[in-house]
Amino acid sequence: MLAALPSFAADPGQVAALTAAKRLWRSAALASYEYGYRKYCECHPDTPPETVVTVRDGSVIGVRHRPVGYDREVPAEPRNLQYYWTVDGLFDLLAAAFARGAEVRVKYDASRGFPAEIYIDYDTSSIGDELDLKLTQVTPSPAADRTPTADARGCSGDRDALVAPVVPRMGRSDAYNPSPPRD
Repeated sequence: MLAALPSFAADPGQVAALTAAKRLWRSAALASYEYGYRKYCECHPDTPPETVVTVRDGSVIGVRHRPVGYDREVPAEPRNLQYYWTVDGLFDLLAAAFARGAEVRVKYDASRGFPAEIYIDYDTSSIGDELDLKLTQVTPSPAADRTPTADARGCSGDRDALVAPVVPRMGRSDAYNPSPPRD
């Protein structure tokens, strides 16, 4: 016999906040940007690696992982880029979680509207199905400033070019850098 799973009705206030935040994000008109996040889980409960996603013209074109305690970034395989979200994809993820009746907690950035913290629990009676993300940065990036095969000098063909950090031409005030997560 199957037990009834707990269901959370989508709070109209949460749905309205999602709609308003998405509108604010769209008004920022950032088709090309980088954002970083940390995904908290049982395997990384305290210090998960940072993942940096590069988006150009609304599509993920590169992903780098920054493991804690290492001074090098690890690029994701190009065949795996489909598994990473754009910010619009994060909004879709939230909308789908609301539609499924999942428990959702989310905080949106006040100036640009992107989801700054996301917690989704699809089944509160199960362990391990939760998604807990905290964005570490969202930085606008003109499309010409970054390609997955060229470094900041425009050199290509070098494996290190894939992992070399690129400093955006815009001022640091354009980046979202929240304080580290509280314990």
